[in-house]
Amino acid sequence: MHEVIGRRGVPTQVVLDRDLPSVGLRMEAWQLGPTHVLRTKGTALRLRRSERDLRGGAPEIFALSLALSESLHTACGVTQHHRAHDCHLNDLTGETDIAQIGPEGGTLIVHVPHSEVGLTVDTVRAALPRLRASPLYSLVAGHLRELNACIDDVAAEPHLARALSATTKDLTRALVVTAAGDVQARGVLHETLRSRIVSYIRCHLTEPDLTATRVAAVHHISLRTLYTVWGSAQEPLMEWIFRQRLHGAARELRDPAARHRTVADVARCWGFVDPRHFRRRFAAVHGMPPGEWRRLP
Repeated sequence: MHEVIGRRGVPTQVVLDRDLPSVGLRMEAWQLGPTHVLRTKGTALRLRRSERDLRGGAPEIFALSLALSESLHTACGVTQHHRAHDCHLNDLTGETDIAQIGPEGGTLIVHVPHSEVGLTVDTVRAALPRLRASPLYSLVAGHLRELNACIDDVAAEPHLARALSATTKDLTRALVVTAAGDVQARGVLHETLRSRIVSYIRCHLTEPDLTATRVAAVHHISLRTLYTVWGSAQEPLMEWIFRQRLHGAARELRDPAARHRTVADVARCWGFVDPRHFRRRFAAVHGMPPGEWRRLP
């Protein structure tokens, strides 16, 4: 585990709880363009970067993390208590101590080089204790939860990995500058608007009342601005939403764990209130009815 983390250029001590009767620990690593993603799961552990570790290498990288369990997080002299699904920030040029609370848990960690998002160490450290003050906190936490759920599938597809990496960087940059109160916040929010719109849609894709009007209202823009930001070269916004819902339903219909659910039930769970409309749209995209798709070997 030291080696896996060290290969990311971030020397870190992995400290296990010696009082536990047994140890079961798993670490997974993915590469999404310039972005590294790590996920730890298992018995209680601590990830610690001391002054000595910093002397061995302190690359200008920061980590945006999603707590998968309760944890205590100390970074750059700031200690915070996090519950499951909270996200937190860590500047890896400073000392760090992340400790799980309880016998089992985990963390999803996204390593982002400062240079990739145009942020200084000072800006990252200013944001560290104020992350929840950002109006984008809930959106980014939702994005990390989606990333945690789909990382295996996305990492296997290079074009999806690049797109997800770009979205993650845009959202992270906007989160940090708004939390830090950076004077560039307004410009960054404008630059990252499309990425924030895409992330919001993905987080609320299964809700039947997800409309262009709602998306515009949540982002405090007009419908005209929304369509301009979306871009004329892209698939129309609502068509894109329908297609994403259809792809999600298609994956679920092929999932053995969902075999007991009816096609109509799956359709409703993906935001389709009319089963006949769902079947018609599904056949148009996938070339066959959903029932036939489900029976494919």
